[in-house]
Amino acid sequence: MSPTLRIHFLVDCGEICERYPDGCADCWKDRLLRAGIPLRDYVASMEQIQGEDIEGSRDLIYRKYQDVLNIKSLMVLTKGGVCVYNHPVTGAGMDANLVAGFLQANIAFSQEGVREQLPQPAPADGGGKAGLDFALLDRDAVLSFDAPASPEQASADTSQNLVELNYQKFVLLVHEALHIRSVLVLDHQPSFSLRNLLVSFSSYFERVYGEALAQFVGEVSLFEDARVIVEKVFETDLLFPYSAVLISPTDQSALGSLEQLVYKSGLDRTQTSGFFFIGSLVEELKGMLQKPARDIVHDIYELVKKEYFVPQQLETAAKYIEEVRTQRAEREKAASPTSAMYGKAEAEEIQALNEELKTISEKDAKNRFKKYMAAAAARLEIGIHADAMRNYELARVVAKQMAMSREIEQATTKIQQLKDTVLMLEYNNAMKLAVTAEKGKEWLKAVQHYTACKKLLIDGFGYDAGDKRVKEIDRRIGNMQVKVR
Repeated sequence: MSPTLRIHFLVDCGEICERYPDGCADCWKDRLLRAGIPLRDYVASMEQIQGEDIEGSRDLIYRKYQDVLNIKSLMVLTKGGVCVYNHPVTGAGMDANLVAGFLQANIAFSQEGVREQLPQPAPADGGGKAGLDFALLDRDAVLSFDAPASPEQASADTSQNLVELNYQKFVLLVHEALHIRSVLVLDHQPSFSLRNLLVSFSSYFERVYGEALAQFVGEVSLFEDARVIVEKVFETDLLFPYSAVLISPTDQSALGSLEQLVYKSGLDRTQTSGFFFIGSLVEELKGMLQKPARDIVHDIYELVKKEYFVPQQLETAAKYIEEVRTQRAEREKAASPTSAMYGKAEAEEIQALNEELKTISEKDAKNRFKKYMAAAAARLEIGIHADAMRNYELARVVAKQMAMSREIEQATTKIQQLKDTVLMLEYNNAMKLAVTAEKGKEWLKAVQHYTACKKLLIDGFGYDAGDKRVKEIDRRIGNMQVKVR
């Protein structure tokens, strides 16, 4: 008699599937048969994961986190091969045109029969020329969002393919949707859940941008907000900087023992640095507590769901560091006995000068003006810009109080010139620090300095957000975001 086996499957299919629940048993039977496991008779039963089934929950959440780490980038191509959206996740963006060309040639060829061949493995070291390496995947798409809008769309969805290819040292997972081709660039083989998520993404993208795709004439900026879809479907915000919010002692005591330790560690990091990354927190606690990574990731995920840990944009983290540095510098300056000698003229000093000017002659006022202008020039000569600005401002106060129009114009011109000089010095210095940090792979520091450059261009020089230089800085910040995650 053939042996009877009891097999439990931990199913991580999408949230919505038109075959659920009646077709689940047949679905898994088909998968086992395609995997080469013969079945004669079988009886299937389904069990929902109960709240106390922590093991299954931990596995699912840890696999979800591993899936996010596996994604290097995501691309959306038209059927004509034009890349309309490119979203780096954990790696720098690949050349979308090269990938599109590779797919156009190879997928067209695969449709003529190559798909039925056995896949040829890629070189073990990932080197060499990218070759043809197809592995036909499941045809039955499982959607994680709303069902297709029409029966025709549902019918079309079930006939679409997921195709897996080797490209250089990466794995490309390609979903052929109705109007687009969604591509995940991965470090290694995708999980079944990740395949489902890619189908979900395609469905969501086409519903949101259906009209834009139908009328597409090359304007890819229409799809810039698709990052919201990426974050919703793939939960890429797990790679963002996080901060812990303060909660009541009652809420804290309601947490499990490991959750409390994870929360306190995240709160400590938030109070010290302003933010933390899940990956670094997991590594620290794994060694400290001698707990499996999946247990720690599970509890972090639970704290995120409860909004005790909240994601932050990388620019926010960099801004926090800049604010801390500025506050520290101000405290040091206030404590310094020489601080009163330099810097912008204070209101009290200006008020006292105005009172004094009421009692002196025009000749003395002109001499005072010349004295301030000479002091400013002397400070500029040795590079003390702050004190030069202070003296120019005092000179202008004298000129205004005594109604000396030529001197007012002279002082105002010097002040504007000095402001422009200081802004340019600050910009060049910040850019130099940003480039140096980027070359040294100090990604967060690079973002901090690039953000300072952007602020100077917009607030100081009056550039628009759409200016070429501002957009270039935004692009560099985006690359740093990917690398720091």
